Amino acid sequence: MTILLWLYLTLAGAGAADGSGVPAAVPAGEVVLASRLPSAADSQALPLLAEGPGGLRLLAAEPSRSGMYRRLELQADGISRTFEWSTADQPTYRPALYRGNYDGDELPEIAVILTQGYGSGVNVQELHVLNEEDWTEIPVEHPADAAASRVESEVTPRQDGTVHVSARTDGSLVQRTYSAGDAGSWLGEVHFGSIIEYRIDGDRNAALLPGQVSPAEFALTAEAEYGRDLRVKRILLREDTTASD
Repeated sequence: MTILLWLYLTLAGAGAADGSGVPAAVPAGEVVLASRLPSAADSQALPLLAEGPGGLRLLAAEPSRSGMYRRLELQADGISRTFEWSTADQPTYRPALYRGNYDGDELPEIAVILTQGYGSGVNVQELHVLNEEDWTEIPVEHPADAAASRVESEVTPRQDGTVHVSARTDGSLVQRTYSAGDAGSWLGEVHFGSIIEYRIDGDRNAALLPGQVSPAEFALTAEAEYGRDLRVKRILLREDTTASD
C-alpha cells in the first residue's frame, strides 16, 4: 500500500510538473480506495411522511414505486422498526400517527392510519395498532367486512320509475328513493369498501364507510365504532347528506 501511494503521488506530481495539473492515470488493475464507504443516509435521505405525539415519526424505508411507498419505518423513543406496510406517496394522503389506549389494557398503543387507494369515488385507509411496550401489532377488524356481514340492504327498482334503497343494522334504518334515471345502472344492494376513512378521537376509534348504490352514487354512511377488542361493536347508519335527493 505504501508503494502504491508513493507511486500515485509521484505520477500526480509529474502531471503537475508538465503543467497539465491532471494526475497521471492509475495503472490498469490498480484499486483506488475511498476514505470511507458512502452510507445509506449519504446516498438518499428517507422521506419523512408523518410526525405524531411523543416523538413518533414515520418514514419511507425505500423510494416510492407506482405511486406507493411499500416499506415504512416507524421511529419513537430511540427505537426504529421497519414494517411491510404501504401508503400513497401523495402529500394530500399523508399518514397520521396517534397514541392512546385503544384496547382497554391501561397501557398505551400506537395507531397508524395509511392510505391504500385513492381517486374518483375511492379513498381507502388502513389502520394499524401496535403495543407500545414491544411494538407487536394488534389485529383490527376490517370495517368493510363488518358492514358487509351486519348491514341488511336492498336496492329495488319500482314500476313507477323510482328506485328504493333500504338499509338497516343495530337498530338504525335508512331509506332513500331515487328516480331510476339518476344512474345508468343500480346495484342490487348497498356496497361498502370503496371509501374507508378512520376517525380517532382520544381513545375512541371509528371508521366511516359511505354505502354505494350505483357506480357514482352513495346513499348513506355507515359509522363503525370499535370496541376495546378492536372489533366493530356497533354500526350506525345515517343518510349521506352529499348524496343526490
